[in-house]
Amino acid sequence: MEKVLTTPESKAVGLGLTLGIKDYIDTETTRYFQDTGTLHALAVSGAHLQIIFMVLGFSLQRFKKPKTQRYYLFSVLLGIWSFAFITGWCASVLRAAIMYTVFLIGQSKGYYKLSWNQLGFSAFLLLLVDPNYLYDVGFQLSYAAIAGIAIASQFWPTDALTINKVYRYFLNTVIATIGCLLYTSPSPRDRTRS
Repeated sequence: MEKVLTTPESKAVGLGLTLGIKDYIDTETTRYFQDTGTLHALAVSGAHLQIIFMVLGFSLQRFKKPKTQRYYLFSVLLGIWSFAFITGWCASVLRAAIMYTVFLIGQSKGYYKLSWNQLGFSAFLLLLVDPNYLYDVGFQLSYAAIAGIAIASQFWPTDALTINKVYRYFLNTVIATIGCLLYTSPSPRDRTRS
């Protein structure tokens, strides 16, 4: 990052965008982000972990074979938990790290779709860490979104021989997005109250 980001302001914003470290961002830059409605971009989230998961998953794809799968699993989990540690165990990253861990272990056992057991177990682990997460809106919305994706995943096409990979990926993304939106959008009744 030192070579690409040469000014102190750009380094500070780079740290904020990648690791959620906002200590070095001056008040003027923070105000710019507030005025444009993009301050949330400086908060580290599960989306950052998704990017790490995708990069690691893609770069370690050759280790997904049955004989070397444990190396794949260990390497991806090490990357995920290292990022969680670097970001200071931020609640949203911790949530995503536990979900990915449970999902990856399930995948290694042959469960390729997110199951209700995996979802419930990850929530249980988080609530063991801090029972007050139950009242956290971020926790509630995360699990509502994942529940929507789990329900929507029942409609994912599974016949790899008849459907093009790119088309299947696009279709799965659209179906997951719709499921996520349906479970996290406010109900019409909630909109009339405000």
